[in-house]
Amino acid sequence: MIKRKNDGATEQWQYDAFISYRHTEPDSYVAQTLHKCLENFKLPRSVARQKEDGKTRIQRVFRDREELPLVSNLADPITEALEHSEYLIVICSPRLNESIWCRKEIETFIQMHDREHVLAVLVEGEPDDSFPEELLYREEEELQDDGSVIHKKVPVEPLAADVRGSSHREIRRKIKSELLRLAAPMFDCNYDDLRQRHKEQKTRKIILTSVSASVVCLLIGLVSTIMALKIQYQSRQIQQQSRQIEEGAQQIYEQSEVIAAQNRQVLDRITVSQAREAMTFLEEGDRLMGLAECALAYENWLPEVYTQEQAEDCPAQLTYALTELLYLYENGTQYKPDRSLEAQSTIRFTKISPEGGRLMAVGDSGELTVWQCLKDRTLASLKPEDMDLSWECQVGFLSENKILYPQKETLCVQELESGEVTSYPCTGYEGVVTIPEKESFLLVDMEGCCLVGADGEAQEKLLWEQMGGDWKIKGVKAGFESAYAAAEDGRILVALEVTRELAGTGSTDGDDSTEGKSVVVLEYGKDGAAGDSKEKPRVSLYPVEYEYIGGLCLEEGGYQQGADILYVTSNHSKETGYTVTSADMTSRLQAFDLSGQNQIWSFDTTGGWIYDVKFARKKGSCYLLCQKYGEALLLDRTDGSLIDTFSFGSEVVKIGSYIDTDYFMAFTRDGAWHYLHTGRMEDMVSTIFSDCTSDNVKEFVVGDGYCVTLPYGSNRVTVYRIAKGAGVNTFHEGEDTYRQARLNADGTYLAAARRDETNHTCVEMFDTAEKKLLWTYKGEDAYYAAMTFGDFDGDGTESLLLVTGEACHIIDPADGTVRRTVSFAGSFMDYLGIDQTNGVISVKDNHTLYGYRLADGTLLYEDSLADGMTAVCNNRPFYAVASEEMDTLLFYQMGEEECIMEPGCPQGIEAEYLEIMFFDEDDDDLYLVYKDGKVKIYFVNWDTNNDVFFCGVHGRYRDLSDKMIRYEEVEGASFGFLCGSSDAYQIDLRPENMYNKLSRIHGYLAYDSVSNTLYLHNGNEIYTSPLYSVEEIVEQAGQVLSESSYYWNYIEFVPYLLEEM
Repeated sequence: MIKRKNDGATEQWQYDAFISYRHTEPDSYVAQTLHKCLENFKLPRSVARQKEDGKTRIQRVFRDREELPLVSNLADPITEALEHSEYLIVICSPRLNESIWCRKEIETFIQMHDREHVLAVLVEGEPDDSFPEELLYREEEELQDDGSVIHKKVPVEPLAADVRGSSHREIRRKIKSELLRLAAPMFDCNYDDLRQRHKEQKTRKIILTSVSASVVCLLIGLVSTIMALKIQYQSRQIQQQSRQIEEGAQQIYEQSEVIAAQNRQVLDRITVSQAREAMTFLEEGDRLMGLAECALAYENWLPEVYTQEQAEDCPAQLTYALTELLYLYENGTQYKPDRSLEAQSTIRFTKISPEGGRLMAVGDSGELTVWQCLKDRTLASLKPEDMDLSWECQVGFLSENKILYPQKETLCVQELESGEVTSYPCTGYEGVVTIPEKESFLLVDMEGCCLVGADGEAQEKLLWEQMGGDWKIKGVKAGFESAYAAAEDGRILVALEVTRELAGTGSTDGDDSTEGKSVVVLEYGKDGAAGDSKEKPRVSLYPVEYEYIGGLCLEEGGYQQGADILYVTSNHSKETGYTVTSADMTSRLQAFDLSGQNQIWSFDTTGGWIYDVKFARKKGSCYLLCQKYGEALLLDRTDGSLIDTFSFGSEVVKIGSYIDTDYFMAFTRDGAWHYLHTGRMEDMVSTIFSDCTSDNVKEFVVGDGYCVTLPYGSNRVTVYRIAKGAGVNTFHEGEDTYRQARLNADGTYLAAARRDETNHTCVEMFDTAEKKLLWTYKGEDAYYAAMTFGDFDGDGTESLLLVTGEACHIIDPADGTVRRTVSFAGSFMDYLGIDQTNGVISVKDNHTLYGYRLADGTLLYEDSLADGMTAVCNNRPFYAVASEEMDTLLFYQMGEEECIMEPGCPQGIEAEYLEIMFFDEDDDDLYLVYKDGKVKIYFVNWDTNNDVFFCGVHGRYRDLSDKMIRYEEVEGASFGFLCGSSDAYQIDLRPENMYNKLSRIHGYLAYDSVSNTLYLHNGNEIYTSPLYSVEEIVEQAGQVLSESSYYWNYIEFVPYLLEEM
């Protein structure tokens, strides 16, 4: 930039202008906007051509926010910028006069340059208030007559641009308008001339744009004319082709609909296949992986855009798989597979924590893993150094939060939560006996043993060489499950298996006659180490004749004797060695009185090893159960005599006893839980555990609310838990087992039938809203048959009809008053059904069907029955007989002797294998239930004008958990309930899914469609549960999976697998 000075010289300017302003609004906004506008401003070409110096635009403007460098003294760069700026632009507002810096900048610039190069911009207020004094006045020297000089201020009118406005938008508009006023002096131009030239340039641009637009429009017009001619020429062809295209589009649309339907069918089949795959995961014990499979199946099946109705329309098989995997309708009476836990190698053995919350597993590779079973959480995973964990006695739980394991020449006690480890030295580690009740343990090594108390202090070691008398202790084995007892008086009893030889013999010729087995019992806290005392324990040695000890069991304060009892099982066979089952195997159970150190009795048996011993936990019980290979021996613990033998046909894995009862349990290798009823001396396979995932079980343990199975040769354990639906809540706790329940029309009353303590019929009526028992009916009728609600008087009054083997009673549901009783001809009639339309109840004995009118008890008909199962219609005067002789269905009208049989009636129905037969509530479907649980459904098409009909099979079920006895319809719903004596199935009635299972409901009683409430029972308790929609079921699955790492691993694995494929 070149500036012409008064002396005609030129100077190179660094800045075209310097903007001085207060850093407040709107001053800062005006400065910033003006800065951008000045640097973007260009002179009109007509003016630029006349400029001699060639300056056509403003190159650089100084504004402290943009140009000021980082220095410690701001005055220096500002003074330098003022000196090298051609013009000073002052942003004037009433706030400017308050700024010493701004006024200093003006004063400095005027001193360096002149006042003519100062430009003002009025932002706010009036000029007198906003312009600084330096701009409004200039000083002049006036020579006086006496020769003196007087300085006086002379008013001047500064060059100013007015950009005042009420908003930023208005200010920005005025800046653009006043920009020429500021630019004119900076370019040394006349303002009016510059404005006129700028206006002319703008006009020329408008004219040029208009001419260009006209030319373009002309060209477009020419092209349009040409195209119009072509369009006119082709219009007829287009119209003709459009009709062809529409026809083709319609064909394509119809084909696309067909393809879409086919794709949907394929997707449905894939979803069904995934649902079946998920059920196989459940059968294998991996419930969470099955849930993940179903979640993926539903996500893939669901359209990208869907309505709630579409979301509910997924295949029934997927809904059924989800409800089974979530146990939504389970009533808490069974153990079901919950999850699988996987170790790094084949698991050798497992151990359960004292309170049952944690599980320890030791693998073939020597690693030790501890899980929190019901929370999918690994608490510890380690591999001890220089130790092979081969025996259960080497590790254990000291408490719920502490484990013990060996490491080199030490025994480590580790806290699971913190990981803190405490070590105890040992020489030739043999094992450990944990006493969780005292939080103590007995450390056993080759030199001896010592007790470590709850305070972590180890007592003095008891050396093997100090005991045995004439016999030398050669080896010790610790860790039998029941080989310790914590007495109520504070004593601790521990039993160890020892191998001994006669001192001084040391035979090496193979003759082991000088060796023998014994059991050493250590008693702490009485005559031995008591409290913090360092005295040694009392030691007792009990010789055992047989060389293979199968188990040790200590009982504190034993049955009747009142003494501490030691039970020892030992086995012997010279020919077969360690074979556990053999005809020439001899086994012995011995009972020792520890107080007198003498044997009380012994029991001998042959044919296989005997192992563990359990005694009944009912006070005063004399029962003792001894575990044999494939049997359990029930003994009298007073004298050791054999009471009974339970044989299982499979290896016994574990035995146990139930609290406060005489009863025992046995779990066998084939996965069966046996309930041993000592009152009946009967082995009953327990229904509490019916879904074992393996028939080759090596170990079985029971924890706190769950149990675990370990198959042979597996690195996975399956965890089972008591299955109960998330929404299942207690409604009422009764006294005896409930058998059946019915709801009235609006769901306000629930009638539940059970048998009382005298085995007579008992009915309880509940107010469902208040969950309150209203009344109880107890009759003398010994045989309950059925009950239902209805209008049995024809006056609109709802009553409860209770049917027994002797009579039917019509009862007021409000107060339990018996309004009327209709007695039957016999005492043990079988209830067939009720025709509510005509008010007739049907019952039968062996060969006769009776029909009674409920209004007055009149016997309307008495029909002789053909051999076979009978079913009575609910709303028509007809019944069907499954004839065993003809193996077909025969239909009869009430009171008529001749049957009505059309060619459409089914043949070959296998009538001799029928269990029960019944109509649905509308009499449209006839259900045939067979003894193996199979169900066939026959559709009955009634012609009410001619009383003729035909049947055709259109549905069937297999693999049901219960034998079905009735069908319940739900008005207005797309499902019904197929009910058995205990379980019920929710049945899909949608046309494309007809008769598929939607869910299985364990302990089903009734369903209230008004409140969408299921009523279930688990024996003597009634529960309620909502009936879930598909979206709610999927949401439940998501909640379960979000708590497990299995889901995320599976979600990541599937896309990877698909990509690899």
